[in-house]
Amino acid sequence: MERQDASAVQHRPLSDLPSERQIRELLTLYEIGQFLCSVHDLDLLLRFAMERVVALLEVESSSIIIRRGATGAVL
Repeated sequence: MERQDASAVQHRPLSDLPSERQIRELLTLYEIGQFLCSVHDLDLLLRFAMERVVALLEVESSSIIIRRGATGAVL
């Protein structure tokens, strides 16, 4: 396995580093993914995902519109 040169890591431009917001977004996606793997209740999963998204986006509320596959009708 090749070792990375420590000086190369220390001199990375700040623009190459992820922003705090990007880190929060990735963490939120990770949490939702973990929850998805462990919970098989759709209502609980959607509620969990919406709570995380509302907190991440710093909004008061949000909604999910579920459409029926073939017809596209809103459920």
